[in-house]
Amino acid sequence: MLGSMLSAHPNYQATPESQFKNYLFNWFDYPDTLQPDECRRILDFLPTNFRFRLWNLVADKEALLEACRTRSIGGLLVELARQYAWQVARNAHATVWIDHSPDNISLTRELLHYLPEARFIHIVRDGRAIAASVLPLDWGPNTIKGAADLWTQRLAQGFTAEQALKASGRFTTLRYEDLVCDPEMTLRKLCAEINLEFHPNMLTGNGLQTTVYNSRQHALVGKAPEKDRINAWEEQLQPRQIEIFEWMTEPMLRNLDYPLKFNGKARAPKRTEWLQMEVEHYLGKVKNVIRRKKRIKRALLTAPKTSISEQRVVQVGALSAGA
Repeated sequence: MLGSMLSAHPNYQATPESQFKNYLFNWFDYPDTLQPDECRRILDFLPTNFRFRLWNLVADKEALLEACRTRSIGGLLVELARQYAWQVARNAHATVWIDHSPDNISLTRELLHYLPEARFIHIVRDGRAIAASVLPLDWGPNTIKGAADLWTQRLAQGFTAEQALKASGRFTTLRYEDLVCDPEMTLRKLCAEINLEFHPNMLTGNGLQTTVYNSRQHALVGKAPEKDRINAWEEQLQPRQIEIFEWMTEPMLRNLDYPLKFNGKARAPKRTEWLQMEVEHYLGKVKNVIRRKKRIKRALLTAPKTSISEQRVVQVGALSAGA
C-alpha cells in the first residue's frame, strides 16, 4: 500500500518486486566495476528469472551493458528502473525509484553499497494482522507458529537496521495503523524524515501497477486506506490461533502497544498442537509449491516472450542512480 501511495507522486515510480537482485548480490563481492563477461552473465540470467519477467519489460540490452560496465550492479538496477518507468509505467518524469520488495530490510548493507542515496522505510504492523494476511498465500508460513516467527524475525531485522542507519537520515519507521487512520499527516511526516516531497496524489494510493502474479495479495492496492481493516484479523483468525500467537509474541506486542486479546493469559500450545502444526507445515509447504508453480505459469502467459532486446527500445530517462 505505501509503495503505491508514494508512487502516485508524478516524479516517483514504484516497480514490481525485484528479488532477482538478490542473486546478483550473492554472486559478486561488492565490485565497483564489472568485467564485460560478468555483465553478460547477468544479462543472460535476467530473462530466466520469473521475477524479472513479471516486470513486463523489454529491456534495452546495450543500455544495460553500458550501465553495468560503468556503474556496476547499482547502475544496472537503476537503468532497469528507468526503463520500466519509461516503457511500462509511461512515466518519463520519474526521478525516484520505489522498491517495495519485502526482503529489502535484510539487504541494507548491499543496497547502500550499490545505491548510496537509498533510503529505507520500515513498516511496523500488528503481527496478528500480518498472520491473517500471509497464511492464505502460497508463500511464507502456513501455521500460526510460522507467522509468529516471521513477524518477530522481520521486526528484529528492521529495528537492527534502524539502530545502524537512523542517524544518517536514511531510515525511518512507520506504523501501518497510523498510515491507515491518518494518511495525510503520516505521509507528510514520513516524507519530511527521509527528504522526499509530499504530493496530494499520494492520498489516492494508485501509483503501483499490480501484476497478474500478485493481484490477489495486492487486491487492496490502489484503494483508499480502510480503517475497519486494521482489526479484520480478529475475524480472520481462529481464537486459538490468536492465543498461540500472543503466547509466542506477548513481549513484542506489549512493547509496541498492541492490545492483547487474552490479557497476558494466553496458554502455551499443547504437545499435540505442536505436532499438528509441524504436520500442517510440511503438508502446506508441498501444497504451496504446487500452487505457486501454477500461479507463476499463469502470470508468465502475459509476460513478453523476450525480456531483453538487442534493439534500442528506450529513451534515456532522468531517474537518478541510487534513488
